[in-house]
Amino acid sequence: MFGSVVLEIFLGLAFLFLTLSLVVTTAQELLAGLFGMRAANLIKGVRNLLHDGDGRQNERPLTEEVFNHPALMALYKGRARSWLSGLVGNGPSYVPNSAFSVALLDTLRRRNSTGTVAPISLEELFGRAPDIVEGLPPGPLRDALTLLVGHGGETERSLHRRAAEAEKKLSEWFDASMNRASGWYKRKSQAIGLVLGAALVLVVDANALDFIADLRTNATLREALSESAGNAVSATSDQGMELLLAQLDQFPLGWDAGETIADRFADSSVALRSVAGWLMTVLAISLGAAFWFDLTKKALTLRASGPKPGETIS
Repeated sequence: MFGSVVLEIFLGLAFLFLTLSLVVTTAQELLAGLFGMRAANLIKGVRNLLHDGDGRQNERPLTEEVFNHPALMALYKGRARSWLSGLVGNGPSYVPNSAFSVALLDTLRRRNSTGTVAPISLEELFGRAPDIVEGLPPGPLRDALTLLVGHGGETERSLHRRAAEAEKKLSEWFDASMNRASGWYKRKSQAIGLVLGAALVLVVDANALDFIADLRTNATLREALSESAGNAVSATSDQGMELLLAQLDQFPLGWDAGETIADRFADSSVALRSVAGWLMTVLAISLGAAFWFDLTKKALTLRASGPKPGETIS
């Protein structure tokens, strides 16, 4: 029986963290979509990749030209741009490496040319990559691209072979850079998630220590949350999300009428317990909804395999 109570307490706690994590994740996704944070991160990554700003002065940024190339313009509406130190932007949140390679080389080709620029095939574009790179002004971008595609004037290899190798190396170069940009976005999202989680915890007074105490003394609450957790986890993804968000009123959360944070800090022992409980909840939420979803499922499986509350093992 003791083991069943402990398991139900853990299940209720995991279910609380899952629900709060989902609220934070939903808020993050809304903010990311509203402010175009993924697009801004992509633009920042490309700008870093192209060493934009290290070339000739008084020239239109290369990143802007690349993103407004027809090969990329088909991926989104409007002109790609970002502001507020890369936090806000518009444009695509993902660019295929092949489309980027085409847009970059063709933009560089047009920059190097004077007068009218005639259209060329993709094979010819990539085959002429060494000559296009050689026409760039000295700088880190030219050095980086020369390492990838070689020097101009090469005729030993066929056009088809030169094109295939140039496309492959440029695509790998872009993918490696985007992996780093994904790391930037992940760290930024984690920081935003911590801020949102802390705000949510304070608004609803989600104190993990007080919640554990409630679960220990309230068998009805444990049973109700266990049943709700089972229904939410077994539902489809969309239904499960709705069920989880609908369970918030089941948790013993919220501030007492008229109580303020100042009242909570009037007594040092109460303040210490509150801060510790809030920190536990914030750190738990930061692990993410997927983490707590898996733990909730495992706890439900263990509970289903054991005796129900009130029963004994014969």
